[in-house]
Amino acid sequence: MHSPTLASPILIGRHEVRNRVMCLPHDGAFVSRGLPDPEYAAYVARICENDGVGLFVLGGTAVHHNTWHNDRHLRLFDPDIVPPLRRMVLAAQAEGTRFVVQLGHLGREMRSREPLTPIWGPSEEASPTNGEVPRAMTGDDIAEARAAFVEAARIALLAGADGVEVHAAQGYLLHEFLSPWSNQRTDGYGGALGNRMRLVREILSEIRATLDPPILGMKISCLEEVEGGLTFDDVRNVVTRLGEEGLLDYVTLTVEQGFHNHMRDGGYPQGGLRGHTRELKAITGTPVVVSQRIVDGDVAADLIASGDADMVGVARALIADPAWASKAVRGEHRAIRPCVACAQDCRVSTSVSPIGCAVNPSFAVFEQGSRLRAVSGRVLVVGGGPAGCTAALRAADAGARVDLYDARPRLGGRIRLAGHAPNRTQFADYADYLEREVEGEAAIVPHLGRTVRPEDFGEAAYDLVVVAVGGAPYVPERVAAAHPGAVTVDALLTGDHVPAGGPYIVIDPNGEWPAANATEFLTECGLETYHVTDRSVLFERIPRESRDFLVRRLEEGPASPFVSARVTRDDAGFVLTSRLSGQRVRVAAEATVVWGGAARSNPADLDGWRRVGADVIAVGDAVSVRGLSRAVHEGYLAGSRIRSTSAPV
Repeated sequence: MHSPTLASPILIGRHEVRNRVMCLPHDGAFVSRGLPDPEYAAYVARICENDGVGLFVLGGTAVHHNTWHNDRHLRLFDPDIVPPLRRMVLAAQAEGTRFVVQLGHLGREMRSREPLTPIWGPSEEASPTNGEVPRAMTGDDIAEARAAFVEAARIALLAGADGVEVHAAQGYLLHEFLSPWSNQRTDGYGGALGNRMRLVREILSEIRATLDPPILGMKISCLEEVEGGLTFDDVRNVVTRLGEEGLLDYVTLTVEQGFHNHMRDGGYPQGGLRGHTRELKAITGTPVVVSQRIVDGDVAADLIASGDADMVGVARALIADPAWASKAVRGEHRAIRPCVACAQDCRVSTSVSPIGCAVNPSFAVFEQGSRLRAVSGRVLVVGGGPAGCTAALRAADAGARVDLYDARPRLGGRIRLAGHAPNRTQFADYADYLEREVEGEAAIVPHLGRTVRPEDFGEAAYDLVVVAVGGAPYVPERVAAAHPGAVTVDALLTGDHVPAGGPYIVIDPNGEWPAANATEFLTECGLETYHVTDRSVLFERIPRESRDFLVRRLEEGPASPFVSARVTRDDAGFVLTSRLSGQRVRVAAEATVVWGGAARSNPADLDGWRRVGADVIAVGDAVSVRGLSRAVHEGYLAGSRIRSTSAPV
C-alpha cells in the first residue's frame, strides 16, 4: 500500500477532501459590525484557487453575544450573517474546497464589553491573561451555552457550510471546562475527566443528533503549561472517547496552552507536534490534523508520508503565500514565499484593520485608498534589500524593464543579516526567496557589488527611480563617548567583532529585536551577558508570542536581564543600577558594550536622483528605519507606480 502524499484525497466525515492541507481557523477580520465584508470571500477564494487547500476552516466567530468583543468579530449567533457567509462558502466550494466553520466562545478570556453581560467561566477564577473574573456558570448558563453552540452550527450549515468545528483549545470556554486547573466545579461538570468533558460531549452530541453535519471536528490543545493543568493523557482520553462515540470526524491538535501564547514564533521547530499526533493516531481512528508553524512544503509532505498526521494545518504560511497549498501539493517548495514567523501584521488588533502580512504586501492595509500616478516603463532601483527587491518585482510584473543595483554581492539586504541570529534563520530564507525571484525575472537586470550615484547616469534616463538604500548600524556619539569601543549588533552577526572572553553588556534602548538578537547570540556562545534596558518591561516592543519564549530561552543561558536600569562607568569598571530597586551590580572593566539600538537611514540624495528619473521615491529604511513590514509594503507601492506603455492605467 502506497503512503499518502499531500496531494492524496482523504475522507473526512461524509465528504472527500481533495488534498491533505487544511487552512487553520484564524481571524481575518474582513468584517464590519460582525458581518463578513465582500473582501472576505475574495480572501477565501485566493487561498482555495488553483487546487489550493482541501479544507478551509473559518475562525474568529462568536456563538453568543457575551463573547462578541468588537465589530470585526463574526456574529455567528446573528441570522443576518447567513447571506454574506454563504458568499464565503460558495467562494471556497467553487474552487473545490470544503468549507467548515469553527464555533468559538472565549469564556473568561473575553473582556467586559457591555453592562449586565457577565463573562462566563466554569469557575470564578480570574483570567491569567486579562485579569477578568468570570461568573461561575449556573446550570441555566450551561444550558444557554450549549444551545448557543448548536444554534451557531445551524446558522453555519444554513449558509451552506460543509461542517463545523468545535473550539476546545487555547484557554477558551470549552478548554476551561476540560482543564482541572481552571475548572474547580464540584457538580457534574467538574472533578473527574468524564465530568470535565461533559459540556464538550453534550455540544457535539446535540449537533450530531439534531443537525448531523457532513463534517464535525474539534480543535484541542495538546496539554496545558501549568501545574495541575490539562495533560496529554487527558487529551488522548478525550479524543478517544469522543471518537468511539462517533462524535468526531477529525481532530486538530495545537500547541501547549500557555498564558498569552496561542502560536509559536521562529524558535519553535516545524512539525514540533508530530510526536503527539503520531501517538494520537496510534490510538484513535479519527483523522488527526497537525498544526503550528508548518512553513516548508517539504516538512508538510514528510508529516503526511511518515504517517505522523492525516492532514497538515497551515495559517500564517497561507497568509504569506496564498498559493502555499497548491505549490506544496505540486512539490514546488522553493517557489513558496516563506513566512518569517514574526507575529506582526497577522497579529495586529483586528478591531482596527483586517489581517496583513509583513512579507505579503498584497494584503497591505496601507494600499487601501491609494491613488498612484502611472508612468511609463523604465525603472531604476537602487538597493537590493526587501524594499528594493519588492519594488523591482512589482514593476517587472507590470511590464517594466528594471535595473537593480546593490553594493553587496548578494540580494536581501540587512534582512539576510538578521537571519544570522539564533532562531531567526527564516529571515535568511526570505532573503533567499527574494534573490531567486529577482534572478528568475527576465525583466530585471541585477547589478551586484556596485555602489552607484546619480552622476553615474544620464539625465532623465529612467521613468521611475526607487531609492531603497536602506539603513546602517551606528553607535550614537553620546554612547561612544561614554563607552569607548562599543560595538554594534551587526558587527557581532557579521563576524566583524568576534566574541571572546567577556563579559558583555548589551544596552537595549528600544525593547526591540536587534538587542535581543545580540543577547541570544552571545549567550549561545556561552558568554556572560548583561541585558540592560531603561524600559520597565523586557523586550517591550517584541510581539508577546516571541517575547515569552525568548525570555525562556535566555533563562537557560548565562544572561542577566536588568529592566528600568542604566549603565555607568567609573575607575573600577561598569555599574548597572536599577531605578526601581536601587540595586547596583558591578561588571569588570574589560567588559564589551554592545549597542542594541536601531540602525539609521543611509543618505538617499533624492535631489540628485531627480535628475535621473521623471518620478523618484524613497522607500523602506531609506526614509526612516521602521522594520521589515514597512519596507516591503512601501517597495510594493513604489513598484505599483509603474505601468508599461501597453498596460492600462
